[in-house]
Amino acid sequence: MFNNFLKKYKTGKLALEYIEDYNWITFEYIINKLIKGSDKFRKLLENGGIIEKSANQNRLIKVLPLIYSTQLILSRLIFIQKLTKSSKRFSLILKIFAEERIELLMEHFVGKEKFQELLINATKNLEINQENINNNEENIKNNKKIIMKEMMKCFKQMHQNECLFYEMFKQIKNPPLPLPQIYFTKLCLEDENELKRIKGPQGLILMENLTEFTYVGRLSIGLNEIQINEIIKHLAHLHAFLLLPNIKKKWEKEFTTIDKMWDQNMSKEFNLALFEQIKQLDDVILEPFKKISSLLYNAEFLNWMKNKCINIYGIPEILNHGDLWNNNLLWYKNDPNKIAAIIDWQLATIGNPMVDVTRLMLATVDPELRHKMEMEGNFLKIYLNELNNKLIEQKMEKVKYGFEELQHVYNLSLIIQAAGRVMEIPFFERGTSKNDPEFKEKIQCIKMRAKFSINDAVRILEKEAPEWLK
Repeated sequence: MFNNFLKKYKTGKLALEYIEDYNWITFEYIINKLIKGSDKFRKLLENGGIIEKSANQNRLIKVLPLIYSTQLILSRLIFIQKLTKSSKRFSLILKIFAEERIELLMEHFVGKEKFQELLINATKNLEINQENINNNEENIKNNKKIIMKEMMKCFKQMHQNECLFYEMFKQIKNPPLPLPQIYFTKLCLEDENELKRIKGPQGLILMENLTEFTYVGRLSIGLNEIQINEIIKHLAHLHAFLLLPNIKKKWEKEFTTIDKMWDQNMSKEFNLALFEQIKQLDDVILEPFKKISSLLYNAEFLNWMKNKCINIYGIPEILNHGDLWNNNLLWYKNDPNKIAAIIDWQLATIGNPMVDVTRLMLATVDPELRHKMEMEGNFLKIYLNELNNKLIEQKMEKVKYGFEELQHVYNLSLIIQAAGRVMEIPFFERGTSKNDPEFKEKIQCIKMRAKFSINDAVRILEKEAPEWLK
């Protein structure tokens, strides 16, 4: 039955906005992966399901562009059963690694001229073409290719991270935290022959579309305490699951730390470009940031923090989401305090287990509420209780550390996360459309949270390790 069905779509190509005409993403390809990866889709077809026709062309698949982010294009494919009283929709997200968009997006966030300067500086630091470095057009073009290739490795790794993370839970009937259903993942190709043969992206993810019954909270409003504790609970369950011996062995092998994932030379140049823009900020943000910014690339300081967490406080590293904030949290429309899914795991990396907690608190919570919750400490107690209860349920021992140690590790993570909140201000200013009716409100919100975050970070260092501020 399905073979005959697929013959209709063998040559059809998907027409995706922002993307070149990829030669391998055909109707047949997508439908075949869905037939193999989704019981729901197979049943829809068995019951006479059709694929919605495009309004203007003789296509039997509809592609609706949703959004695009740093390196990925999201499009929604909708499959509809024939109109009956029991009509059902099957909607999914097609998430594509869009290599050709990365340079444009980088230029957008730091400025075209600044990005060109950044590439030249990175080339010099890599000791490429040392004898003939100048700013002529040909050298810039050649240097750009070399550096962009290095950058592309980082972005490809981000796609790999998300695929690997989702695959880790694909066969788990009741995952420890809410995730969209994943129908298919494809890693980026590395083989040169394959790359020459295939036109367009080398990786994609087919996943459940949850947008019809979920929402993303408004950044300027922030999460409430119930929502925060809801996320904390699921993070604790995730961490307990990740401590299972067979699972721990898997993520320790397949994932890395954030500093190893990013090319450090390029990352430093990119952040220096951001520092130039940060200099324009008010002194109440800039001055405390100056005290901490030099520590971001201080290997001795970073090793000191890692040693404190693992060897002094006895809290081992774990696999983190890495980018836990508003846009990656989907809440149920009919139950706004219940999380429907945590998405976008491109920055899944190994590190301090409080990375996601501090990212959540600094980026999505109003400072007044955050300070109240930090003073009371209940959210950390919830984390610890949920973690231990889940470990016992898994027939494992409780963790050997307590609330006090966890609080210290939270504070250490906050230092780095606070610097990140300042550095993301230029991203928001460039990345948010001036036509957005909430533009001023969003930027004001980001700056306010960054101000309190970075000043809190300085106070923590003054208390925990003042020698690093000298």
